[in-house]
Amino acid sequence: ILGRSASVGEIVGKHDERYTTNRIHRLAASAGITERLGVEVQLPFISRSHGHLHRHEDGDLEDETWSFSGAGDLITRLRYAVLLDEGRGLGTWSVIAGCKFPTGRHHVKNSAGEHAEPGITPGTGSYDLILGAAWYKSLQGQALAGGRASWPLYFSLTYRANGPGDEGYRLGNVFQAN
Repeated sequence: ILGRSASVGEIVGKHDERYTTNRIHRLAASAGITERLGVEVQLPFISRSHGHLHRHEDGDLEDETWSFSGAGDLITRLRYAVLLDEGRGLGTWSVIAGCKFPTGRHHVKNSAGEHAEPGITPGTGSYDLILGAAWYKSLQGQALAGGRASWPLYFSLTYRANGPGDEGYRLGNVFQAN
């Protein structure tokens, strides 16, 4: 069976998940320090709503909801060009190294004073290591309206090894291709 939707309460557990709504906006800045070295800083702003039914030992269900907004965890990355194109047609090859810092709130309570699960808070409470590689090439050609044009091509692969956060909770590692 490939899979199907489940109704709330169909899979018995401590919580019956009802919904999670995420809205994430990222403020990012990037700058070239030298011809080879660049830096990037990214700060997400998160608005999240979550609701579940908490199952008490006596079988009673309690509706629990959270709604919060705020800054998430700060991400910084350095990019160093190990091979510059310099007209050889190979493109510029770079290595990437960075860190995610636990700057976002990671102890969030709802109106009833219940702590949110670590997986839904704006911050994780963990330090995470980021490693990767990137390739950049500028293609030159004819513009549609005449004249010359430049089309940038950029490709990167990064891997983020997530550390343990609050209550020993650890988000899975992330492999990203751009």
